[in-house]
Amino acid sequence: MIRIFKNNIKKIIFLGFSLLFLVLALCVNWNDANFFNIIYLPLKSIGDYIRSLGNTVGGWLLYIFLGILPLAFPIYKIIRTRKIYIFGIAWITLCVFDYVMLYFYINPHLLGSVIVSGTDKLNEIALIGFEVTFFILLFICALIEVCLSMKYRHEKYYFLAEIIIDILIFIIIFNVCFTTVLNAKSQIADINTAHLSEINFNKGLNVFAVVFSLLIKCVPPAVTVFLLFKCCDFIDKLKNNAFSPKNIGYLKEITRFAKLTVLITLTATAVNNIFNITLSKWILNANYSFEVPIVLLLTVCLVVIFSEILIGAIKISEEQKLVI
Repeated sequence: MIRIFKNNIKKIIFLGFSLLFLVLALCVNWNDANFFNIIYLPLKSIGDYIRSLGNTVGGWLLYIFLGILPLAFPIYKIIRTRKIYIFGIAWITLCVFDYVMLYFYINPHLLGSVIVSGTDKLNEIALIGFEVTFFILLFICALIEVCLSMKYRHEKYYFLAEIIIDILIFIIIFNVCFTTVLNAKSQIADINTAHLSEINFNKGLNVFAVVFSLLIKCVPPAVTVFLLFKCCDFIDKLKNNAFSPKNIGYLKEITRFAKLTVLITLTATAVNNIFNITLSKWILNANYSFEVPIVLLLTVCLVVIFSEILIGAIKISEEQKLVI
């Protein structure tokens, strides 16, 4: 039992994130889950809370704590190495920008001195711009750290590959368990509050249509996550022996599953559209799928290309061993 837990700890952690995002989606009262609301509303809530505390010690301590968070990593590195960390300048820049961003989230009315008109909509757009810029700077700082850590330790490329896959899995889980569920919740709320006199309108059927479309839309992300987990397992095998002949069978298995993933995705999309077309006469909002699964397609293409290259390299390696 303990061994199974250790071997699947990453999957258990992602399962925990899935449940967390699902609970959040069911609890929050956002009207929609577009990209801008997702990045704007959490910080807006924090800014509103700090502003509600007023000019108190608690408000100032919370503001100082949130602003200094970007310095956690360089401080840890300085303590561990006991040396001056010159690239900490990048993190200090991020920290200063974080304080400025939080200040305007706490006092959005002061944006009127920066934006000429100072309307609420433009203030909101400006705050979103601050937050997007913050994440870009954070990504640059993280990229610098990754490049520095990999400069003399090439085995960390495997670690970087696993991190990239983990980020993709996290994004997919967040999009499905939070964004998609929140949108479905909003649609069900619209159905329950609708007052239509048409005889064809049936609330129960409409709710069923939304839930069915939600479940169908969860299929492609689920198989994509499963494919990414298989890629993570294969990276662990590469760490031991990248050119082992045993890897050929595993690579072919991943390639077959990658192609099957595309087929499942296209089938799920077709089923969802056919279902909504069939019930379009009786449902309030048809949930057609026209989205192109870019992450899935890129993942499948990379998996197939990498698999073929590595299979060829393994065969060449085995031929060279025979010649020797």
